[in-house]
Amino acid sequence: MPSPGKAGGLKQLIDLLGLMGRNAILFVVFLMNCMRPDGPYMFLLIEGEQGSGKSLMSQFIRRIVDPNTTPKSRLPKNEQELMILAGENFLLIFDNASSMRWDMSDALCALATGSGYSTRKYYTDNEARTFNYARPVSINGIGQVAHRPDFLERSIQLRLTKKDNVPMLSLTIVSNTFSSGNGVVATNPTLRGSDEYGDYDFDDDRDDAGQGGTGEGLRERETIITQDVPVKVLPMQSVGHLHMPVTPPSDVNIYLPSLAQVKAISERFTKLAMAAQKSSNSSPSPRLELSANMHGSFKISIKTDALSISSRWTGLAHPELDPDTVENGLEGIQNDPSTKKRELGGPDGEDPAGWTAVRIDAKDWSRVLSVGRLNSRVIATFIPDHGMVLYVYLRGEDDNEDSCLTVGLIDAL
Repeated sequence: MPSPGKAGGLKQLIDLLGLMGRNAILFVVFLMNCMRPDGPYMFLLIEGEQGSGKSLMSQFIRRIVDPNTTPKSRLPKNEQELMILAGENFLLIFDNASSMRWDMSDALCALATGSGYSTRKYYTDNEARTFNYARPVSINGIGQVAHRPDFLERSIQLRLTKKDNVPMLSLTIVSNTFSSGNGVVATNPTLRGSDEYGDYDFDDDRDDAGQGGTGEGLRERETIITQDVPVKVLPMQSVGHLHMPVTPPSDVNIYLPSLAQVKAISERFTKLAMAAQKSSNSSPSPRLELSANMHGSFKISIKTDALSISSRWTGLAHPELDPDTVENGLEGIQNDPSTKKRELGGPDGEDPAGWTAVRIDAKDWSRVLSVGRLNSRVIATFIPDHGMVLYVYLRGEDDNEDSCLTVGLIDAL
């Protein structure tokens, strides 16, 4: 290998590859790990869209750590092929990988820590050939190649963007769903596509959501959704004056039923209202009235000149207030608007004074309910004369705490 020049540095390489922040640090960490004389070694997983520089980065890593005439190759088919490659290369680089079998994942984990592999020697019956190597490995691909926890624990993951110096926010959601058929989400292809109702996020295949079924052919699927959003990084002096928005306190807080059920009912009501509007030549977008009380009831209704319909859920739960997080503890809970709202509802909660209602644009509500595909628990907080806020809790992996997505809806008076 050539001797490094005194005037060089990693900064030029990092700038050339377009790495910033965390990605730059992790890239240097992997290079340093490759310089160990023996294992254990890490995996480098390079993910990114087409043209983001995955293969170019792999070539530079090869030239720095282990230059040879074979800069990269495809994932081998079995462990024996993997060990043959390990015998010929110190650094293994696998290009344009799309998936990885469980047995190859296990073999790579063993290779990273140093493990032996034995097979029968060719042209013999009782002689064995043993491979014993420890090697660093780099794998690149457009999507997430590896999923097994033992492999990911040994991995450094880099996500690259295109080389136009546009910062990206990568949002990744992993959820487990049950489906029938071969797709990640079971759908009826004859019902999909554009329809007469225009730009509404209607799920025709969910019209019977939550109403049972045969359950035949159900399989659990892991869905991984990654969205790269271009963002603008603002300097601190331009955001120093910003603060969290302040809203009036909510007086009804309730766990919503299955959002698949809520979405199906809401879409039926919206379609009926739009059909009625067509017959009366009325064009305004339908408004759904959402209301709830502190006695476990949640109701969706819609009222027009031509129809008035509603659907109600009962027996729902309410999030409990924690005295440690409420100002003045137990006394603060007694004076909380939700406690007073419960009292106004009477013993059975049917008093109209115990209900809070908001009117929401049907199109906005349909789009918000799409988060129901994440199989999450959702708390709705009703703010009188202002709107409502949904807190969508996403399960954390392993023992990690849940994360929360907040969605605000303004009362469409």
